[in-house]
Amino acid sequence: MRILLFIHLLAALLGSSAAYACPIQPPAQMQGFTVSEELQINGLPTAIYQVRSADSAERIIQQTEREWKAQGYAPRRHRDSPWLIISAAGDDCVTALQMKDDTGSSGFLSVSRPNKASAPMDKDTMRLLPAGTEVESSVRSKDQGRDGLTLILSASRPNAQWTGELVRRLEQSRWDAVNRQTVEGSGRQAGGERITAVGKGRQFTAIVWGGKRTEAVITIVEPL
Repeated sequence: MRILLFIHLLAALLGSSAAYACPIQPPAQMQGFTVSEELQINGLPTAIYQVRSADSAERIIQQTEREWKAQGYAPRRHRDSPWLIISAAGDDCVTALQMKDDTGSSGFLSVSRPNKASAPMDKDTMRLLPAGTEVESSVRSKDQGRDGLTLILSASRPNAQWTGELVRRLEQSRWDAVNRQTVEGSGRQAGGERITAVGKGRQFTAIVWGGKRTEAVITIVEPL
């Protein structure tokens, strides 16, 4: 989905301004459906829509640029192969349309509202993270009423040390059924560890890998 691409673009866009709210629609002839209207990306409320067109990505981006300029916005174009991206910022939101050629073209429209930003995670979750952990990305979503949080993390600490502290913090925070398993690697892919726990109406899963430096992905979701 390349949500992270949108996050990187966001920082460059927040300094822009426009007389009106930002555009929230791609060209009218495009087909699309909602991916989620209740995402929080790094604390920013964000809606994402998947879109498709019979026209090429270049033609769609050019048409969008003309339409947004005609509406009084100052769009910016970017390229991150195979994606073509156009983005615009308004007084209360930031919009990015990213397209690639695919039997016509397909991509995503993202609308973020920085003025409604909140903390990327709650205090209970923050207390679970071992000292020295860097949160590279956080995505909170709601799927049919089921709340979930995904964190991408790193730490300049050895894997075993970081994972051991994570397990201790889970136990101290009264999570139940804390389990630690080795995940075997395959080919050139190194192995890692999988830590799971349940409690407080949520399921916790961490996939941890690395050696002297730790990389991890944590998901915390309400059970089905």
